[in-house]
Amino acid sequence: MDYHSAFSKLDQKTVQSEKNGYPILILFLMKAKESISAIYPNLGYWLMLFIFATFAGFYVTYFSKLTYTFPGIVHIHFAFMGTWMAMAIAQPLLIKYKKISLHRKVGKLSYVVLPLVIITSFLMIRHSYQTQLSLMTENIASGMESMSLEQGLILLVLIKHYPLSI
Repeated sequence: MDYHSAFSKLDQKTVQSEKNGYPILILFLMKAKESISAIYPNLGYWLMLFIFATFAGFYVTYFSKLTYTFPGIVHIHFAFMGTWMAMAIAQPLLIKYKKISLHRKVGKLSYVVLPLVIITSFLMIRHSYQTQLSLMTENIASGMESMSLEQGLILLVLIKHYPLSI
C-alpha cells in the first residue's frame, strides 16, 4: 500500500475525527506508517551491513591500532556513534517484532544520543584540524615541508583565528 492508496482509504469517520481535534494529515501519516514497515520488512537486517562497512572503513585508522594511545575523544565518539548505529538498526526490528513500547523508548533515547554524536563529531573534526595543523607547522619549521608565500599567509590567518590551544 502506498501513500496514495492509504490516503484514498480515509473514510468518513476519519474525516469526521478532524472535527474532534485530530488533523487529517496526522491521521493520514499514521495510516501510511503501517505501509512503510510493510514495504521494508527487513530494513533492520539490511542496516546491519553498516556494521561491516564501518569495520572495513575504519580498520586501518582505528581498529588495527587499538593498542596505540588515542585521545579520549576518539573513543567517546566511537561509543556514541556505535550506540546510534545500534539504535538505527534496532528501531525497524522493534517495529517488525511488534515491540512498540521499547521502540518508543529507544526513540526517546535518541534525543540524547544524537546531540552527543553531533558534539563529538565536532570535537573530532577540531582535534583532527589541530593535529594536522601542528604537524604541518612542525614539518615546515624543520624544513621537511615547504609552502608558497600565499600558503604561508593562509596558515598565519588560520593560526590567528583558530589557535592550537584546546
